[in-house]
Amino acid sequence: QQTHHSVDVLQWEDWMVGVNDLAGLVKLRVQREGSIGIVRAVFLLAMSREGRIKRIELFFSNLAEVERLFV
Repeated sequence: QQTHHSVDVLQWEDWMVGVNDLAGLVKLRVQREGSIGIVRAVFLLAMSREGRIKRIELFFSNLAEVERLFV
């Protein structure tokens, strides 16, 4: 809601697949009320044995930039 749906994926940079986990490295552009930031993030998905997503975690390369945009 804070970004009014203005989070754009600029590039999926890499995928890493493990036995129970999947990770995607992504570059995002986030815009909020006159402020634009480019952030990189890792989406970590924990998968069940049935192939369903159990958990999603998100890690940012520059937390200060994310806080500037969302706080």
